Amino acid sequence: MGSCIVVALFLGLFPQQKDLPQSPRAWAKARNAPLESPFTPSIHYRMQGVTTFKVEAQDGGQISQEADLWLGGPTRLRYTLRTEDIKNVFLLASQKNAWVSTPNSPDFKKYPAQELLLETWLRWIVLRWPWDCPEESKHQTEREKMAIELPTPHGTAKIFFASNHLPEKATLGPVTLYVKDWRKGTRAPLVPHSWEWQADNAARTENFSQITGHILCLDSHFRPNESTAPTWTAFRASPNQAGHAPTDWIGIVERRFIHAPLARWIALAGVSDMEIWTQISQKGDAKDVGVTTQTIKSDWMQDTGEKEWVCWSTYVDITSEQGATLLREAARQQKWEAIGPVWVSSTKADDRVRRKEFLLQVTMQGNDLGG
Repeated sequence: MGSCIVVALFLGLFPQQKDLPQSPRAWAKARNAPLESPFTPSIHYRMQGVTTFKVEAQDGGQISQEADLWLGGPTRLRYTLRTEDIKNVFLLASQKNAWVSTPNSPDFKKYPAQELLLETWLRWIVLRWPWDCPEESKHQTEREKMAIELPTPHGTAKIFFASNHLPEKATLGPVTLYVKDWRKGTRAPLVPHSWEWQADNAARTENFSQITGHILCLDSHFRPNESTAPTWTAFRASPNQAGHAPTDWIGIVERRFIHAPLARWIALAGVSDMEIWTQISQKGDAKDVGVTTQTIKSDWMQDTGEKEWVCWSTYVDITSEQGATLLREAARQQKWEAIGPVWVSSTKADDRVRRKEFLLQVTMQGNDLGG
């Protein structure tokens, strides 16, 4: 994603430590993770365990609740806390849209998004570390403790590292996070299973028994069913700003394709809104077609009608064929039956980072929440 600024914190005349983290390559090796994020739509996480709240009013007392957390990006969260008698569900769909459901108000109500944003961003960056920090951002001396400073949409974050090259602490605004108990997750490299949060004189600890990676959650999983909030967020690609870089989006969209082979459009010079899309068949054959929103009567025009499609929108630099294969594989893992070709939007051939869309019509046998 973007650049990171390395900040050295001088600790004085302490014994020298060897093998402190110096680069993304060292951090990835410590986690048994690849140096770069896997190219797939299935990049989300599920975290299951127990959350324990410290209650000051009870003289050091604690309250523990079962926790089930789904993470779909730096601004997408579904967090369920429950006991035998109560259930609270927090949803975060974007920087401005969040909701909560409580026992006294089971219907989702608007909730301050800022209450969830900082923690969600820290969760995402820690679970994916070092994939969101480029290799050229490195600097280390043996007598200094390492901290990485990251620009984010919410201020400057800092990630601190232990001598084993793994993150041990992170801060963002008033939020401080301590992580430990790094163990292999399900379909994931080493991930911290103990998360301790401190903010505004409040504290809680999350101990997860299972953390599952490579999950695919549709956008609908992070919004109430009746929500009218926008489901699409446009990001401007900023390769030099880690915290502001574009992210993937995957969800259900309604789309109609009125189309014909590209060569046929020569006879329709008066059609001004034609776009070029590529169809990738299941065998991997590619065919360019012209698509319009106009209803045209012609023997060679085809019309899909208004359909629901799984849409993967990404800035990942992959070919149309690679993206189609990844989307089909993600659908197969979800036990969705694919129908027809994958449709791929065209992008201009220049140096700009551009969003590409992959659409696939599927039949869903289960729910549409993913995971």
